[in-house]
Amino acid sequence: MHAALWRKYLKGSRLLGHITDIHFVTADVAVVTSVGRVLKSRFSRRNPDKAQTFVAVREAGGWKFAAFQNTKRRPLLEWISTRSDPHLAPNTPPVPATLAS
Repeated sequence: MHAALWRKYLKGSRLLGHITDIHFVTADVAVVTSVGRVLKSRFSRRNPDKAQTFVAVREAGGWKFAAFQNTKRRPLLEWISTRSDPHLAPNTPPVPATLAS
């Protein structure tokens, strides 16, 4: 589905992004989070405006993504959430289960 976007509507664009966390649920399942942005021209802003979550599964042929989710970032809401609970800040490790209860 994304291939059609890159061939037509986003032709000539580049994808800027980086992985913010990899959490192994098991040896063969990982949750990967990242931030990024589509650069439509060389003058595009460079700050990430999207956050992604992937579920990666290891199979016989290697790692494959089983699920993908993409969300537009809302800096004001991130700031408010962080003020109420610092562990809600992006790129912050989750609270250990012993502390969460």
